[in-house]
Amino acid sequence: AFLALLGRARTVAASATRYLPGLAFHVASIDGVDASRGALDAALAAGESLRVAPGGIAEMFAGYPSAGFLPTDEAVLLASRRGFVRLAVERGVPVVPCFAFGSSSLFRRLHLPGLQTLSKLLRASLVLVYGRGGIPFMPFRRPLRFVVGDPIYPPVCDGDRVGIMHQLV
Repeated sequence: AFLALLGRARTVAASATRYLPGLAFHVASIDGVDASRGALDAALAAGESLRVAPGGIAEMFAGYPSAGFLPTDEAVLLASRRGFVRLAVERGVPVVPCFAFGSSSLFRRLHLPGLQTLSKLLRASLVLVYGRGGIPFMPFRRPLRFVVGDPIYPPVCDGDRVGIMHQLV
């Protein structure tokens, strides 16, 4: 039902995933698109819809078990993540804001020193998570609430990209 609401869309994945055999296969199996500007621009030019998680690596390391966070807290990083909005404005495509409340508590993240630094270096998130029974692919049972906002249509670009960016973010 959720996919019917949003329609078909390709998932954007970090460029480094194509170099990791298991992840490369998974990204290909879901018809993922590389997160490089060129690949995203080509997909939008072809009229494709894209699913973007703009928080990226930093967002995966935000939240619990980081200091000051509870296991049920949600962490979202958007303030400095405007590249996808810039592309939407340039291509004249709408941005549909979506969020799944509760998704942060489906898995627990193992805190390993140096993993965040290594992830930044590789430009791919190396996050070790586990769920029920300590199993990596068995999420904890948690209620999820999906929220889908109205599409935000970019205004016709008149050269004032800064003004447009503030309207959309």
